[in-house]
Amino acid sequence: MADAAAPASKDPVYRRREKALEQRRRWDPLLDEAYRYAVPQYPSPMISAPRDKDATRGEKRGSKIYDSTAAVAIDERAAMTVGALFPAGSRWLLPDPDIEVKELAQYANHAFETCQRAFDDSNFDTEIYLSMRDAYVSTGGITLHKGTREQPFRFEAIPVGSMVPEEAPDQVIRTNFRNRKVEVAQIPVLWPGAKLPRDYEAKVTSSPMEEVDLCEGDVFDPLRNSTYYGVWIEAGWKRIVWHEHQVGRNIIFRTDKAPDETMGRGSVISVLADIRTADKIVELILKNASIAVTGMWQADDDGVLNPATIKLQPGIIIPKAQDSKGLQPLTSGMDFNVSDLVLGDLRERIRRAIKGPDLPPADEGVRTAFEIGERRADQDAVEWPRLQRVQRELYVPLLRRALWVLMDPSFPGSDYEIKPFEGMSRIETVDMLLRALETPSDRLKKENDARIGYSAVGAAVSVFGEAATSPQVLKAADFIRDFYADAGVKPEYIPDEEEQRQAAEAEQQQQQQAQALEIAREAMNSGAAGNA
Repeated sequence: MADAAAPASKDPVYRRREKALEQRRRWDPLLDEAYRYAVPQYPSPMISAPRDKDATRGEKRGSKIYDSTAAVAIDERAAMTVGALFPAGSRWLLPDPDIEVKELAQYANHAFETCQRAFDDSNFDTEIYLSMRDAYVSTGGITLHKGTREQPFRFEAIPVGSMVPEEAPDQVIRTNFRNRKVEVAQIPVLWPGAKLPRDYEAKVTSSPMEEVDLCEGDVFDPLRNSTYYGVWIEAGWKRIVWHEHQVGRNIIFRTDKAPDETMGRGSVISVLADIRTADKIVELILKNASIAVTGMWQADDDGVLNPATIKLQPGIIIPKAQDSKGLQPLTSGMDFNVSDLVLGDLRERIRRAIKGPDLPPADEGVRTAFEIGERRADQDAVEWPRLQRVQRELYVPLLRRALWVLMDPSFPGSDYEIKPFEGMSRIETVDMLLRALETPSDRLKKENDARIGYSAVGAAVSVFGEAATSPQVLKAADFIRDFYADAGVKPEYIPDEEEQRQAAEAEQQQQQQAQALEIAREAMNSGAAGNA
């Protein structure tokens, strides 16, 4: 990497940023239109827009949008995805139940339980929702900052308008530059140990409220397979922070993309034409409704009636000259009822493209369990291919960063400390834990296997009766045990093979004792009858 004092044009990081920035600016018109319709309450997503936060706070947004179908759908879709990957109120960080090494299984369970508590005690739920909405338009981003010993995680959603991403050779975004405007006095607080130039050190005390344009970024080095974190002052490209990290703090993710492009093309962009058309139709419907309510009128200007001063409102009396026609309604040949036929189809396509297929509404009558199961399978068939990319670009890198933070040397003695596994380094332990993790796709596969197996046994019983579950054709105990495990029942509630053997032996002993008691009771009864 180039020296901090080298000219900007000779700094390879600066050249990488400028190339990524040039590509990012090309997305401004498309993102501006998509956000105007789908996320109207967000600030401008254009990278070239001014970053004056005080000027944009509290401004009126979304006042020119007539149809909110896309905005409502993307809110619901983001909530559904967050709920599928990070369900609130339940533990979603679990080790793979098939881990054979007992010591490793216990360590992984402790590490994931500790990491889960750190997520629950942070602001993750609020920030990930903001980023997920961005991802269904184009590209989402979230930063995991190392916090305090009492609250180790601090999350921050990255606005698309300040995001300049760059793909790594494996097509994953591992480099991201972020444009920021920060007060001079905040720089030593946000980045302790930052090496400020002398003129900026003087400004910390002389003009602390002066804002400075900064560039903050994770820079991935594919040759070293490592990530550098840096902060630069834009004026003169002066580097004030530079650290090497094996795990980057910025996680940039997409739900979909086009080949040979870095920024994502989410569901909103795919149906942007329908969104734009639906909004225009609603606008025309409202204009037609205003004409229907107030009407169009014509009148002779005879000196008594002045059309320029007429106000059409309830209860008003409009004077007219005697024997004149006065104010007359003007009939419009416009009939806009055809819009209802088009608007319904457009809204349905928008909702389905963003949210995916829905289950049948509750008010459509009684539905069979088979039909609900088939509709659920259709949902999963559409849902999970989308989530595979999110799992690869968000879920796994996020947990990698989280585990890396909790193994930081500054956390010994903390309730959130995770010590590296015995004989392993910090990064080796993190990668080992990720291999021992049960991902959402793993859980879905097991649930599908359990559902398919249950359906198969149910169909066999309906055809062959009790013969389908006889010991000669089905190991019922093993099947039920695997079914519970695949359905998500906690492993501690399912007995292992040794516990099953002990339970079977105890049951056999109870049966033998019961038979012996029955034989003794019959002998006593027969002896009493002989004496009588």
